[in-house]
Amino acid sequence: MKQILHQIANVALVGVLTFGGGASFSLSKTLGPCLSPVEAQNATRAGRFLPFNQIKRMNGVGDGATVLNRQVCMIDGQPYYKFTVLSPSGPMTNYELRATDGSPYIAG
Repeated sequence: MKQILHQIANVALVGVLTFGGGASFSLSKTLGPCLSPVEAQNATRAGRFLPFNQIKRMNGVGDGATVLNRQVCMIDGQPYYKFTVLSPSGPMTNYELRATDGSPYIAG
């Protein structure tokens, strides 16, 4: 019985190694160019992007939060606000929120 289970495990391992185990997922993203602050502001004024404060509020970031390193960059061909929030207790949270609707970047 033990030998049969060992053989089944070997066959399964060969199958996984041969066929790749099914679906493969890519967690990488393509980070494109970042806009200058003036370009981002012009896109917001033209209505192509939601205002940054609205995007923050939609995602639970208060108006009094300390925001670091804010920029708009292209990720997989879409514009995203990339920024870090420093909480009063110390930890930092990184955000990547689509500039057109506020939805977070989801890899894959």
